[in-house]
Amino acid sequence: MRFKYFLLACCLLLAAVLCGCATAPAVAPDEDVSADALSAYQEILKSAPAIEGEHEELMDASFDYEQSFEMFGKHYDMFAIADINQDGIPELIAMTTVNFRWAPISVYTYADGSAVLLKDPLDEGAHGTFEQQSTANGAYITYICKDNHIHSVWRGTDPAGNAAEENHSYALEGTTLVATDCTVGESENTVYFSDIAMANTAENVDAITR
Repeated sequence: MRFKYFLLACCLLLAAVLCGCATAPAVAPDEDVSADALSAYQEILKSAPAIEGEHEELMDASFDYEQSFEMFGKHYDMFAIADINQDGIPELIAMTTVNFRWAPISVYTYADGSAVLLKDPLDEGAHGTFEQQSTANGAYITYICKDNHIHSVWRGTDPAGNAAEENHSYALEGTTLVATDCTVGESENTVYFSDIAMANTAENVDAITR
């Protein structure tokens, strides 16, 4: 195979309906479409390279995404390739980091010959598909559950110091993200973005089509 996302397919094994989350049968990948998708993702990553070196502006908690974009342009620091909904077409998950803690995450799928940026149905004006921020009392994690839903989860403490959690989950339907009420928890089948993410370097980007 010319791509490496098949490793994720092994992890995202389908399971029976659980807690109201439906599964769908996996589709054998179309080699030509998958190769075209990966080539399109390469162009996106190459056009938004990671920022090299240390920049004071990116270490300042008051420095926001608009200022980052104005000064550095769009940049992705990390990325991962995963067939999120097991339809045989891989998706691109790319993350931008700003001032230590703010991390807009953009998810792209491939359709009709081009890469499509997925919009958060809860906030279509967001800079990325998800806008996540780590603060003194909590942090976000992103993972794909065994029912092929993307989870954007905040965990931390409330003002009283009690443990708190906010879990948003999404299903990919064609080129649209749809909010779901998925309650599937983390398990041995969970795929974490942090575990599959790679630095946006020329070497890593070139490798996704080898």
